Amino acid sequence: MLSADETTKFHIVVPVWGADYLHLLQTCLLPSLLAPGNLPTWPHGSQTELHILTPPGEAKQLEICPVIQALRHFCTVHFDLFEPEYLKSWVRQRGEVNKYNLAHVLLCQALEAAHAQSASVFPLMADMVLADGFFPFVEKIRQQGIQLLMHISPRVVKTEFQALSKAYYRSPSCLKIPPQTLARLSLLSLHPHEKACFFDAPEFTDWPSHFYVRSGHHLIAHCFHMHPMYMFEPRPLSQAAFSTIDLDYVLQYTGDLSRVYVAQNHEMAACSLSDPEQDLHLSHVLASQDRLKTLKMFSKYSAQPLHHWLFRQPIYYDLSDLQS
Repeated sequence: MLSADETTKFHIVVPVWGADYLHLLQTCLLPSLLAPGNLPTWPHGSQTELHILTPPGEAKQLEICPVIQALRHFCTVHFDLFEPEYLKSWVRQRGEVNKYNLAHVLLCQALEAAHAQSASVFPLMADMVLADGFFPFVEKIRQQGIQLLMHISPRVVKTEFQALSKAYYRSPSCLKIPPQTLARLSLLSLHPHEKACFFDAPEFTDWPSHFYVRSGHHLIAHCFHMHPMYMFEPRPLSQAAFSTIDLDYVLQYTGDLSRVYVAQNHEMAACSLSDPEQDLHLSHVLASQDRLKTLKMFSKYSAQPLHHWLFRQPIYYDLSDLQS
């Protein structure tokens, strides 16, 4: 339990570059942070910093954005600048230049800055949407001693989700979607890769990081990969050791799995928006036994012990919600 006078600091960290991600940040993620049950009711606003890791040009655009001005009422906003070409050159000398490796370097830098202040971190991405009530839920589990919060954050088709979510904007700077509603909208706009992760999909993926099984009125998700939504005072990592946010960043918490929490959709929800052709994996028409074989091969060669533990934590979707 945390004492009433604790002074923990918090960093909300978001890397963003390029026009597409900048637009998603301004119109999706940041408005969802301003939902009435998110930052406006977060009791630690004076101890919270929003760090947007971005090039100078994007920072200039964001500085005059109304949603940034609104956020300044609830937390401190910082623009942590980087030069894209220098970053790409640095990454190119050590590995493949792609958005995951670029984001890895930026997040490592953000973790170092947070570590210097003994700050806990919300490692978000520019293409995410958070359901209303996320921050009060984090406060609740923090009080229970949870140090790492994980969530499936499924990928959805950007244009489809945006059309479905229009009715939930209170203003251009405020997107209020309840958790179960966000989960329902996610199911209605699932990305083709997520659909190929269903056991009964017409064609089954060769990268089953998420695995969905229907059972009565429920859809059950078993996930090797999840997104860390909250990390208690994380230690920094080596920038040169390229990895993903769902592995090395969270391995430091596996010494006591009782402090790791996998959220259900009625507690909190999030999703990630992308184009339908983005990050597609091969899929094939397979018999049931071959689908299970693909899953076992992924478990053996592409998953670590932490991923196996996460896979054993089922996440439930209520399919009857799709009728509403």
